[in-house]
Amino acid sequence: MGILTRPVTVKKIIQNLPESYKSETNQFLRRIYLDSRVWFGNHKSIAALPTIEQALERNLQIQINYQKDNGELIFREVAPYGLVAKTSVWYLIAEHDNTLRVYRASRITELNVTHTPFTFPEQFSISSFWSTWCREFENSRPRYPVLLRTHPDGFHELSKNGYTLEIQDHEPNEEWLIINIQFETFDQALREILALGSKAEVVQPERLKIKVIESAQKIVNLYGEQ
Repeated sequence: MGILTRPVTVKKIIQNLPESYKSETNQFLRRIYLDSRVWFGNHKSIAALPTIEQALERNLQIQINYQKDNGELIFREVAPYGLVAKTSVWYLIAEHDNTLRVYRASRITELNVTHTPFTFPEQFSISSFWSTWCREFENSRPRYPVLLRTHPDGFHELSKNGYTLEIQDHEPNEEWLIINIQFETFDQALREILALGSKAEVVQPERLKIKVIESAQKIVNLYGEQ
């Protein structure tokens, strides 16, 4: 069974299966969760997914080499509980040292399926765990709120990059939107807004607005000297 990413397709497939396979299929689908809410991160294809899927189907522990946020490589032997797709970014939920942890699948640099079985807890709800984990994770992240005036193209680019956008206003007779957006740091906000060019304008905070103007002026001066 390949990884299924469309709920409607999943339902149709199950309906057409022989009765003897429906129970097994439903059991496997308890291990996959699709979260469509926009979040941070870029979309990537994940080579490890088929191997993780095999381990899920057979309840076998896996060994992974994993790259942390700071670039450090670590080795873990974990019991895979399930997979979550959040706007096409895949996350592995796995138990290690009696604690459930979340690993971004694109950061798994090497993966091996062991012959060591584990017992998957029947009471485990992947959707409940994920909702709780996301809430705690988002609350723990540093926040740098920005009020932006953005063209629809800029809005689309920010949304595509996984940012949560809250529309505050829509300018009359114009396409431009006033939105709230949460970055993690000042530097991240500056980098993302400069990348949008003329498709976004900082309304607040004033410090960021001034820095964007200064950075843009440096670019103009650089080309003016040529």
